[in-house]
Amino acid sequence: MKQAPSFAFVTMGSGDFLGSTVRDVALANTLHARGYKVSVYWMMEVNDDMPAPGIVQRVLCHGTRY
Repeated sequence: MKQAPSFAFVTMGSGDFLGSTVRDVALANTLHARGYKVSVYWMMEVNDDMPAPGIVQRVLCHGTRY
């Protein structure tokens, strides 16, 4: 039996202001829309509005920006 791949993204930064976060979450949303299991691991700040509903989100660590 073949198991479908799962994807996990670790994103660190300033929510939706950081280009890499926008890129990674857009890819996560696309993979989720195609039926893959996706998780997003946040570091420093969390933006619950970016990932599509149904994507598992976890916080690895919190931090202050300034």
